[in-house]
Amino acid sequence: MSEVWLPAASVTISLFLVIIFFTKKNFKNDEVKIYKYMLILNLLFSINAFNTYLIAKMFDANLLVSIMLRLHLGMLFLISYLFFRYILLVNNLNKKIVTLIVKFTNVVTFVIFLLIFLSPINVINYDSILDVSGFSYTITIIGVIFYYLLMVLFNIRYIFKYKDNHKKHVFFLVLSFLFIVGFVLRIYFPEIISETYCVSFIFLVMYFTIENPDYLMIEKLEIATEEALKANQAKTDFLSS
Repeated sequence: MSEVWLPAASVTISLFLVIIFFTKKNFKNDEVKIYKYMLILNLLFSINAFNTYLIAKMFDANLLVSIMLRLHLGMLFLISYLFFRYILLVNNLNKKIVTLIVKFTNVVTFVIFLLIFLSPINVINYDSILDVSGFSYTITIIGVIFYYLLMVLFNIRYIFKYKDNHKKHVFFLVLSFLFIVGFVLRIYFPEIISETYCVSFIFLVMYFTIENPDYLMIEKLEIATEEALKANQAKTDFLSS
């Protein structure tokens, strides 16, 4: 059962991130809040994938496995939605525009999520392979690609608006690379359960680039220092005039 090592590694990474994130003092803003939700969801996602594979290979429980696979698809879709919400937040758009986008995407998310759990699903379980097909799987992939394309559009906007903040560009480049790798592995190597590991690795990159509490503290201090210097310069200019 060597195929279970990647899900096991994903559980380890997810648990590690949850522990270090929640044991440190974090900033209270919308970006951090969504990242927190994603970490918790990813831990559940990883644990479910690990347990699903073990149950499928050790027991004759097709109904339970099909339910757990639906949960797997649903959580994968929700993670893609939260990634989109995160990128939407960092773009600092007008609040009215953000509200409209959120309302529209919430409706889309609700409909797709219902379809994932109500549509037919086929469990593929033989030898070392555990895979899934059917309309439930198809609608999940459509939903994930839909939010990925939206992320591409908003990230392009972000790159042109915030050219100096390379750390957030790195996060999206890693996300895009692993998104492609995950799809290729799923198509050509269905016996490798790679999506949980890819998602966990993305969160690891996020933590050590843009969501590290130490980095956020330094960034906040830099902003405060810059504002203080500007205020001091304005005062100097006023006195000199």
